[in-house]
Amino acid sequence: MVFEFLISDSFLFWALLAVQSTLIVWFVESGNAVASGTTLATIAVTLLLFPEQWGELAGTDVGASGAGRWIFDNAGRVATAVACYFLIGLLWATFRWWLYVNDAREIYEQQKQQWLQPRSLVVSAKLLESRAAYVRDEMLRARYLHWAGVCREAASVNAGQLSPELKPVWREFVENGYQF
Repeated sequence: MVFEFLISDSFLFWALLAVQSTLIVWFVESGNAVASGTTLATIAVTLLLFPEQWGELAGTDVGASGAGRWIFDNAGRVATAVACYFLIGLLWATFRWWLYVNDAREIYEQQKQQWLQPRSLVVSAKLLESRAAYVRDEMLRARYLHWAGVCREAASVNAGQLSPELKPVWREFVENGYQF
């Protein structure tokens, strides 16, 4: 009785296929690889359990000749489909990477502008001075005290701008996860 619902002429079959496809996209976008892989596997098992669907999906009678024979006979179509799949995946991955990089850049710029505010530079100078007080290495202590002075000067003179003297301090701040 369940098999009657899962025929290619059935609205329920195509609705379930659309829901599964939507779930795959949603799970991939949310970064849940296990759930998206499971959903993809359920679609594959569904298509394997109901070979009468293959004829409708592929435009030929796959069920009569078997999947392996059909793939061999239609190697060009299969290769084209696989190439299109990878091309679409490459385009999608490039687009997602572009979105990720833009988001990371925006976060970076927000953190930089927040850090370059006079109040934040003064706090950074105090943190660097306290760090210098507890460091045994004289070179590191001198570097921290120099950076503290640079932060204090930047807070009073050119707040909001990343001067060449301030760049090493900012780099250290970023490398430590936006903290000292």
